[in-house]
Amino acid sequence: MRISQEDHDEMTAAAEAEYPEECCGLLFRGPEGSEVVPMPNLQNKLHEENPETYKRDARTAYFMDPQEMARISGGKTAGGMALAAIYHSHPDAESYFSETDSEAAAVFGTPNFPGVVYLVYSVMDGKLADQRAFDWSGDEAAFTEIRLELEDPVS
Repeated sequence: MRISQEDHDEMTAAAEAEYPEECCGLLFRGPEGSEVVPMPNLQNKLHEENPETYKRDARTAYFMDPQEMARISGGKTAGGMALAAIYHSHPDAESYFSETDSEAAAVFGTPNFPGVVYLVYSVMDGKLADQRAFDWSGDEAAFTEIRLELEDPVS
């Protein structure tokens, strides 16, 4: 997966700004370029309202409003853009695709969003430490790490 330095910087800024909680958002691409859309992490609200169901808070989990995701995605699709990636951060943890991430991204054993890559940003002590990309592997029937490349900025 290749992402622009500008998109990377925007997602990094969101991950660092939300620290020590997880950030989350969407990356769209189209003929005219790309756009990062940060999304509110609703995990704290869900945890407060129903701690039995939502055992973790935003320090270790994220939740995006599915209706808002659908509304934004619909508008972007109508404008010629497609959802390319979903990103989130791991505060004070490695940039890996956790079992929880996998379960949420493939509720019925196949990707919820086929062709969409997941980007995980590791933030240690408020600063980006690492970032990795994960995509569905049909052979392994699981999300596996793929190469993540940053495009050189246009001068």
